[in-house]
Amino acid sequence: MAPDVDIPTDAQRAVAAHAEGPLLVVGEAGSGRTEALARRLEALAGRGTRPEHVLVLTRSRAARARLRERAELMLERPHEELWIHTYEEAAEALLREFALEAGLDPFFTTVGPADRLAILLDRLDELPLRRHEIRGNPAGLLARLLRRVDLLKDEAVAPATLREWAVARERSSSTPGERERAEREIEFADLYARHDRILKEAGSFDGGG
Repeated sequence: MAPDVDIPTDAQRAVAAHAEGPLLVVGEAGSGRTEALARRLEALAGRGTRPEHVLVLTRSRAARARLRERAELMLERPHEELWIHTYEEAAEALLREFALEAGLDPFFTTVGPADRLAILLDRLDELPLRRHEIRGNPAGLLARLLRRVDLLKDEAVAPATLREWAVARERSSSTPGERERAEREIEFADLYARHDRILKEAGSFDGGG
């Protein structure tokens, strides 16, 4: 049963009162982590930190909406827009503010899976897919490959890192089957790199990028 959000638990009070240094807060869904973060932000504001100078990151838009709503209710003093975002939203906001310093087109766009799929289908003949069976449905194959690209980006695995691993695997393979799987991975790493290059040429980024 989730704790009453109007009466903080001892753990939530400890989070709010924490002074300096790192603090790891863990708990299952419904354990009150969102309330703890809102109270932490409230406590920092009470100690003189301007709320808009605190960056709060969440894993989902739903969590971000809940936390922002709760924080706005708890903060009494006037403040500018709160920096409560998902990881992707925070990164995009910073890149837009400092686009020139990052060497980016200030008018770059962020594209979702459907848009990325359409871009790749439009440039299908440029993609390294010799070892991947299309079977008459390039959209289905590319959608699966894009999902894998997203998973790798979530784990911070870059195309070059993946290719280096695949090349080492190919060199150490002892059977034709192992070699074929390794060469397929090398091709996928090249596709991953081509995907990022195509998006950059179009002035676009995906969430992971």
